[in-house]
Amino acid sequence: AGATDVPARVRATALWVIGFLAGGQSDFAASRTAHTESLALWRELGDKEGMGRALNSLANAYHLQGDYATARDSYEEALALFRELGDTWLIAMALSNLGNAAQTEGDYQRAVAYGTESLRLRRQIRDTFGIATTLNNLAEAALAHDDDAAAAPLLVESLTLWRTIGDKLHNGIV
Repeated sequence: AGATDVPARVRATALWVIGFLAGGQSDFAASRTAHTESLALWRELGDKEGMGRALNSLANAYHLQGDYATARDSYEEALALFRELGDTWLIAMALSNLGNAAQTEGDYQRAVAYGTESLRLRRQIRDTFGIATTLNNLAEAALAHDDDAAAAPLLVESLTLWRTIGDKLHNGIV
């Protein structure tokens, strides 16, 4: 009640957070609904970063539910917006997500291409967590393609970086 009294930018952000939290609880229907509403508000506002973030999060929900084609389309639209903005971190994130989607669909070549571009950008901006994540994603793609020799150094570097930044979720301690 009274949501129309709240500025559209605040509502769009709140809906994005609600969608993010719902997705974290595996309530993908609620996540999609919130992200769709958030996206509509960002579109009304003409806010490309907000639109891209909402599309990326919406794509995550579709991907986790197995709707890979819709996820891919949303990731690609988000990437195009992030490229327009010239935001390297957001571009690298979208590329990483596209790589994961390609890997899930069994498209090793696209997974490696997206992952490699993401890794290059993440190294450029010195995003240590992002580098570690992308290295791990590329290793998973290599393992799925039965290329243990390619996966091993990627995993070693990824683990080393996670340990360097103290990430206990990924560094093998937990």
